Amino acid sequence: MAHLTFHSRVVISVMQRDGKKQKEIAEAIEVSPSTVSRELARNHVTGNHYHPLHAERRANFLKTRPSVISKLEDPELFEVVSEKIALNWSPEQISGYLWKQAGKHQISHQTILQVSLVFGSKPPNSQSDAAEWASQSQAKAGIHSQTGCRPCVSS
Repeated sequence: MAHLTFHSRVVISVMQRDGKKQKEIAEAIEVSPSTVSRELARNHVTGNHYHPLHAERRANFLKTRPSVISKLEDPELFEVVSEKIALNWSPEQISGYLWKQAGKHQISHQTILQVSLVFGSKPPNSQSDAAEWASQSQAKAGIHSQTGCRPCVSS
């Protein structure tokens, strides 16, 4: 998996603006054409405009975003983990239980421990608790909940 640098994102922006094809852009920054395609699809702001600063901020946000939040986005898994935490099951027991469920949902005991630390000793009551926690932590950091970016300040 290629991780793009800010410089690579600027090159993508300039070459796209100049009408270059994604394959040419990929060759210039030495990545797969599919990497360029995904980058443009994920990070266009309005219309087909690609903004490298926006893309870099979003990438940095996603790198620092606790993985436990993405795990909690699956409502079925969230429900099972919440129930077991409420029953005082250990993270290892929950992980083992999920593994025995034919691999339907797999989550490590470390991630389950993070879930319990995020919510403290009080188990989360619902999916909305996780969403609210994520929203509050993003708001404290000044990050827009939909884009994962801080607002650009022009001088």
